[in-house]
Amino acid sequence: MSGVTPALHRAILCVDVEGFGDRRRTNPHQLVVRDGLYRSLRDAFTRSGVEWEACYREDRGDGVLVLVSPDVPKNVLVGRVPRELAAAISEHNRAHDREAQIRLRMVVHAGEVLGDAHGVVGAAINMAFRLLEAEELKRALRASAGPLAVIASEWFFDEVIRHDPASHPTAYRQVRVSVKETQASAWIYVPGEPRSTENPAGQSPTLPLTVPRQLPGAIASFAGRTGELEELTAILDRDMAAGGTVVISAIDGTAGIGKTAVALHWAHRVADRFPDGQLYVNLRGFDPAGSPMEPAEAVRGFLDAFEVPTERIPINLEAQAALYRSLVSGRRLLVVLDNARDVGQVRPLLPGSPGCVVVITSRNHLTSLITVEGARPLTLDLLPIEEAAELLARRLGSGRLAAEQQAVEEIIALCAQLPLALSIVAARAAAHPGFPLAALAAELRDARGGLDGFTSGDLTTDLRAVFSWSYQRLGTPAARLFRLLALHPGPDIAIPAAASLAALPAYEVRNLLAELSRSHLLEEHIPMICAPG
Repeated sequence: MSGVTPALHRAILCVDVEGFGDRRRTNPHQLVVRDGLYRSLRDAFTRSGVEWEACYREDRGDGVLVLVSPDVPKNVLVGRVPRELAAAISEHNRAHDREAQIRLRMVVHAGEVLGDAHGVVGAAINMAFRLLEAEELKRALRASAGPLAVIASEWFFDEVIRHDPASHPTAYRQVRVSVKETQASAWIYVPGEPRSTENPAGQSPTLPLTVPRQLPGAIASFAGRTGELEELTAILDRDMAAGGTVVISAIDGTAGIGKTAVALHWAHRVADRFPDGQLYVNLRGFDPAGSPMEPAEAVRGFLDAFEVPTERIPINLEAQAALYRSLVSGRRLLVVLDNARDVGQVRPLLPGSPGCVVVITSRNHLTSLITVEGARPLTLDLLPIEEAAELLARRLGSGRLAAEQQAVEEIIALCAQLPLALSIVAARAAAHPGFPLAALAAELRDARGGLDGFTSGDLTTDLRAVFSWSYQRLGTPAARLFRLLALHPGPDIAIPAAASLAALPAYEVRNLLAELSRSHLLEEHIPMICAPG
């Protein structure tokens, strides 16, 4: 507690755990709560770009007093920290029973602070703790489904919050506080609650009035992909801790490999870490209608999700994208851009400030996005045999699979371990519970490697149709080469053989093979420059 500079104007943040002394909490529960509180504070400060170890801290048993270095801009404490803290507490609460969960009241204030060997004192410190005990703040937390309620002093609101759109001034409501001898005005904010339609700062509102929750439902029978899900979470944790950029993950892979399923399953898993909302759009990059969504339509959809009045939406795409970036600035938001055709569809939808995470799915390698925006690529491969069996078991029951293990192994092989193909067969088996799985395996075997066994009445789940959308996006020369490759007898082909087959120079064929590989219609498992021949 040493090293505090006397008579400095400091930003003050203090928190208190609601119901810390509840009789249902045992001593071990309280230790878990305190450990979770400090871990959540440290993570929230780090993710907000504030060095936790550089802050002065006093433990208050059921809470913490924090003095932030004068070098840290005060708007960070309201523009980033509350949402990061709410997300961190939510993570803690998901991992613990009710008695060890945390609900937190938080104060932001600033003023002159003096210190000695016993700690810090000052009228500003006293005011902060009075605000922490305000009944209005306690009521706001009780009325909220979230884990955090924030109260800002009148000074902090007037001097910091109302001048900074990223601090969400329209999300605060003014209250009158009366605690002991203290009578004061203050401002309350609950992260994740719908924005107030009032205009407390006397300004025209510039921020969204709602918190969008646009994620479609996750697949109930999702199975496997444990490694890929863990990698996405590791990217999120590592890059958010580093701060400074938008975190972008680009999931690619061939048709039917399960990109959307993985993206949505992971998005629902981490949704609580994004209290400002989740946006989703299907960009229809590969769609039976043959009409990819224009970026302007997608941006307009996001503006509508924030309930931006029509008269405030600009006409041209560039201005709309700028408004969208302004709205999400300083927010903790998850954006899922599904089924993208190319980078041109994606770029206008990327937020411009840290705190946002974007997950993109595409059948194409989005190389330019990786190069320019620093996107983290994740290519989905075929399901391992164990995970393919798990997928079938989730839909058909482990008993049915155990009774016909040989047929199950044959179905997995005939489906080439492709999730969509396995799902189509599982749906057919579920619709006919009396059919032996061996009969379904024979039906697939009779197709002799064709796609006729995977047709359905829905184009989005018809494997032949799904692969055709990738083919239709090819240039004419690449499509011709793809057809000719069917004449090749083996699973692999080198550039000279492909050039001979297509009657084209090797350098032209190399470019066409690269196009097919980017579209995941071919797999370049050996670099073309190293391929034999």
